[in-house]
Amino acid sequence: MQLSIDFWQWLAIQGAMLTFFFGALAGLARLVLRQFEARIDARLDVADNARSHAVLQSEERFAALERELREIHRAQGGAREEMLRDYVRREDSIRDQTVTSAKLDALASEIKLLAQYVARLQGPQ
Repeated sequence: MQLSIDFWQWLAIQGAMLTFFFGALAGLARLVLRQFEARIDARLDVADNARSHAVLQSEERFAALERELREIHRAQGGAREEMLRDYVRREDSIRDQTVTSAKLDALASEIKLLAQYVARLQGPQ
């Protein structure tokens, strides 16, 4: 039994085999690329979830810091008011003491003048 194939038939068979081979290779490449994309998408999803979680945590921390800062400012404002009130009291006390000392000094000089006047009126003794 002898098999004879014409050249054009042989070329068509070779073309069909090459087409099948490259088609299968392209399908395999497509499958590999889909799996690769799926893995990349999964990694990106994990990274995106981690980033969003980190953003939420940082926003919560920032909000807590803002609350603490407001409380510190509030406490500082109260301390500032108290300090100003004490300072004013101290100033008033110093001023009152100065005025009282000046009045006592003036009264002492008046008493000395009065004593000199009385001594002149009594004359030499």
